[in-house]
Amino acid sequence: MIIASRVLLLSRLGKEHPELPAELAYSAEELAVLAVKRKETGKYPGTESLTMLQANVLTAMMVGFWGRECDGHPAVADKKDAGVSNGPNALLIVLLQIFSCPGVA
Repeated sequence: MIIASRVLLLSRLGKEHPELPAELAYSAEELAVLAVKRKETGKYPGTESLTMLQANVLTAMMVGFWGRECDGHPAVADKKDAGVSNGPNALLIVLLQIFSCPGVA
């Protein structure tokens, strides 16, 4: 239930206030994971910090969202689509792996 309400919040903030800084809703650890994904994909070069929309796109890309111009906003998806709905779960799994492996963090 907590993840579902967070997904809805992230999706709503990304749509209604895309320019908000991502630090308002994402933890420092999550932003570090998104920085790796950002570097891997080459998206959003030349920007220092992520906006809410950019963080949502990178989060959704972790679970299969392509992030092309024609794809639109990553929204809460149904069961067959990959959108923001699975992204926080993917972030959580990555963070759990980082902090459960000694010498990684």
